[in-house]
Parts: sequence; structure tokens; C-alpha cells
Amino acid sequence: MLDLYLFRHGECEANTHSDMIGGQTNESPLTALGETQARALGIRLFNERIRFDRIFSSSAVRALDTARIVCNHIAFNKKMIAVCADLLELNQGDWQGDKRSDRYTVACLKEMNILHPDFSAPGGESQREVEHRMFRWFFRHGLPEVGLGKNKETIGIFGHGMAFKCFLRGILNFSPVMTYKFDLDNTSITRLTFGREGWRVKTVNDTAHLHL
Repeated sequence: MLDLYLFRHGECEANTHSDMIGGQTNESPLTALGETQARALGIRLFNERIRFDRIFSSSAVRALDTARIVCNHIAFNKKMIAVCADLLELNQGDWQGDKRSDRYTVACLKEMNILHPDFSAPGGESQREVEHRMFRWFFRHGLPEVGLGKNKETIGIFGHGMAFKCFLRGILNFSPVMTYKFDLDNTSITRLTFGREGWRVKTVNDTAHLHL
């Protein structure tokens, strides 16, 4: 059985600008709050005695630094974190760094509603393309075979809200409309298991460690 943990990164500088289209913004660092959130996540995982056989991280600074902080608390060798560009956030192309209020005009929102999840910003990716990218990564690392094997393997992935939503939509086969009906907050835990009976959802957007 595969025991899969999806961890969204801690708060980063780009997250503090609510009107900015962040996209990948791969060099955006964690804020002081983001570092505190990552430490709280690490302490929780340690206290709950959750141990990982493998840990993967997006190559974005905010995700990788979150993973490293967590690893400090759970005695996982940071050098063993597998860094994967396929786990990056949705690419917003030419719109990255622009104001949402400037780009999301009435005409644009109408087009997004018609094309969703195949809409993409100029030079960027659609949500469906991100879903396929995440799936390629999933199968390339043999994770379905892990789930169907006799032994249990626990895997942690540090990544991004929209990329995780696209991945979840694909593996759980839910409507694209649902993408905007649930949140994945900073350092939230979303846990799933995969075995011979398929996928089972254990938790979504669990942030109990931030409210102690």
C-alpha cells in the first residue's frame, strides 16, 4: 500500500500580495511566518511518529525550504530529498507577477469559464496540462506499483496548492468545478492511500498544527 502525504509549502513572499498572479515564482522565499509554519508541521510529524521512506519536493525555493525545515525535525536526511521540476506550480506565463485585477477582466473570466480546465495564460499552462505533468511524474517514479505491492511505503511530497488540486482532480476523477470549492492552505496536510481497492482519501487541508 502507498501512504501518500501532500504538503503545501509554507507562506512565501509572493503569498503576501493577494492581488498578484504568482504562478511558479520559483525564487520566492518563505516569510518568517512560513518558516514558523514549516517548523510546526515538522514538530507535528515527529510527535505523531510519521516516518517517510521517500520525500519529494518541487524545485521552487518555497517548497524545498519547507521540506528541509521539516526534515530537521523528523530526522530525514535532507540530502535524500528528491527535487523534481515536474512538481512545480501551474505556470502563469506572461501573466506571472501581474495584478489579478488587471488580467481577470469580465471577458477573460468568461473565456476561463468556457475553456476551464483548458484555459491558459499566454505562454503558460492549463490546469489539464499540470494534471498530466503531475501524472507523468507519478508513473515515472513507479508509485502505482508501490501501491499494489505487498509492503507499505510512506511518501511525502512538498509542493503547491493548484498543482496538488490538479493532481487530486485527476486521480479522484472529480469535476473541474470542484477545484475552486476547497482550499489547500500553507503547510496543510492532504493524505491519501492507494492499494488494490484504489484511492482512499484520509485528510484534506489538515492544518491542526497551526492552531496549537
